[in-house]
Amino acid sequence: MVRSFYHRLINTILLLAVIVVGVIFVAQNNNLETLALKALQEDEQEDLTAETTSSGNPAAASLWADSIPGGLLVKDPEPWLPAGHTNGGTLKLLLSTDPKGFNYLIENSVDVANIAAYNLVPLVARHKKEVTKYGPALAVSMERSDDFLTYTYRIRPDVFWHQPALEDDEERDWLKNGASCKAVGERTAAALKANQPELANVDLPADRHWVQGRCRVTAHDIIFWIEMMMNTQVGGAASTRSYFQDLDMSQVKATGDFSFRVKFKSKKYKNDLVSKFVSTLPEFLYAFDEDGARFEEAVIGTRYSEHWYNPRGLGNGPYRFVKFSPGEALELEKDPWFPLGGNSFDKVLLKVVKETMQHPLMLIQSATAKSEAENQGAHITALSPQNFRQVMKKNNKNKLFHDGTIAHGFYETYGYSYIGWNGDKPLFSDKRVRQAMSHAVKADEILKNIRFNLGRRTTGPITPGLPHYDETLEPIPYDLDRAKALLKEAGWEDSNGNGILDKMINGRRTEFEFTFNIVSRPVHQDTGEVVKESLKKIGIKCNLKPLEWANFQKELHTKKFDAVMLGWGTSPDVDFDQIWHSRHADVPKSSNFVSFRNAEADKIIEAMEFEFDMAKRYELSQRFHRIIYEEQPYTFLFQSKAAYFWTPQLQNATTVGKVRPYLNPRSWYLKQN
Repeated sequence: MVRSFYHRLINTILLLAVIVVGVIFVAQNNNLETLALKALQEDEQEDLTAETTSSGNPAAASLWADSIPGGLLVKDPEPWLPAGHTNGGTLKLLLSTDPKGFNYLIENSVDVANIAAYNLVPLVARHKKEVTKYGPALAVSMERSDDFLTYTYRIRPDVFWHQPALEDDEERDWLKNGASCKAVGERTAAALKANQPELANVDLPADRHWVQGRCRVTAHDIIFWIEMMMNTQVGGAASTRSYFQDLDMSQVKATGDFSFRVKFKSKKYKNDLVSKFVSTLPEFLYAFDEDGARFEEAVIGTRYSEHWYNPRGLGNGPYRFVKFSPGEALELEKDPWFPLGGNSFDKVLLKVVKETMQHPLMLIQSATAKSEAENQGAHITALSPQNFRQVMKKNNKNKLFHDGTIAHGFYETYGYSYIGWNGDKPLFSDKRVRQAMSHAVKADEILKNIRFNLGRRTTGPITPGLPHYDETLEPIPYDLDRAKALLKEAGWEDSNGNGILDKMINGRRTEFEFTFNIVSRPVHQDTGEVVKESLKKIGIKCNLKPLEWANFQKELHTKKFDAVMLGWGTSPDVDFDQIWHSRHADVPKSSNFVSFRNAEADKIIEAMEFEFDMAKRYELSQRFHRIIYEEQPYTFLFQSKAAYFWTPQLQNATTVGKVRPYLNPRSWYLKQN
């Protein structure tokens, strides 16, 4: 045993030496890229079958824990897991809806984004406490040209795609034997040699990234993500694509198997941030049909959007996708090859419990379970305002919520909730009407009686407390008299005495009746009822339309709605382009689904693109805030404050993220029986 240990130790040391020397030399000469690959492949054949450590791949478990000196990435000094934590067990969580799919580029709901945090390794990672700083993750180095146009990244060579989650009756031999991984290897070798003259005579074998049944993550997977994201056939990527409009695609290239470069057409403030947004997409899977044939380039975007694998997820992060059973659960399990460590659970089980009133019971089941094997509940979850109110009532039923057995905490989120008015609809094309609607919403009452003060009023598309926010703007008060006056100014009166306002629109008398789309959740339905009753008092007929999330999204993206209630999750990085610029108003599946168009707002958005002085950015942002306040394309409601609860088995749960995902599992671990 000792002899075997020293044998593995010597191999690991030799491997680290070869890779580190390779990385340094590759930075000077890409000819050595193939040597590093050869060393990796030779040693991995032995080391990847050896006994694994708790943190993952023994061949590179601690490799590049720090970033390469001299770049823009700095290692986070704050560890997520505390000293003395224990590994193992199954983390049990809740989902309130079935995710629509797990193709992470085109599915962007909050639930799917949170799942992606388990399943994918990001290019870079925000620091735990100082969230405006970034450290290494997949990337170990980020460099920027002096003109802020060109960004060069180097990535780890020891991250692998998980094995696809195939059904029992799926053959897919071309996936299992690496045919598509090797085909991509051959294709990318040819591209590298064409783009990098120094590699013309270097041996880059097609199977260089196929290791023991798994395909390595390379810079080519990042380029493939960029190509699909920029492909206009991929409608689901429209909101992400809006950030990358200034990308010079002719200068987006893999400069090696583990390095890539992106270049922007002009110097803009957000270039730094946008370059960090890029992600990975497994070309060996998503570029191929069910029989293993590569899609034609002319239709690859369309084929990717409707890909046969879309109901499942494929990642390269700490947890691999095992199985999703709609209406039941999503199963994830720890990947022993993952080299970055820092995740304590062996498995993650996300149970689908659509009836949110059952969520407190899931916590009680977990807290009272005699063992983890018998635990059918959930270890941690945020509760809706209604559930929060119920469990805070002191009675025998809620005893565990008050005696310290089930603990709780709060966190404020970046973002805001709102009611969006479709500006392309004649009913809401006049800002006076939208202002009237805001005056007719009992926002303070909703906050107190429906959200139970879990939040605070907000007046615009910026998180309160940020210096970009104009604190002089007061929340619009509930005032039905003012609402009536504004509607009358806009030409709405009850001409026939039937109690409903009407107006001549395009030569026809039109009554003020509209449909209000809401997600089928109690807090939304209760809010909708309050809005409906208020509007009835001023002669407006509001028809509530509760929808499951998947159907809600369909009507949202096709703009088949009059009004919607939603929320935006944002970050400390303020950028208005995606949601508010006029050029996105007519783009299918864009984030400007209320079709907001305002020339002055566009000018401010464009000015902020080129402004690097923070004081001037704050001034521009506050001007923009005032325009939105005047136009009222949304009735702005609240910045949310979430209440979350956890059971005694879960440790270190008081540590939550400062940005999404707020309930970040990286800091948690289970008490072992």
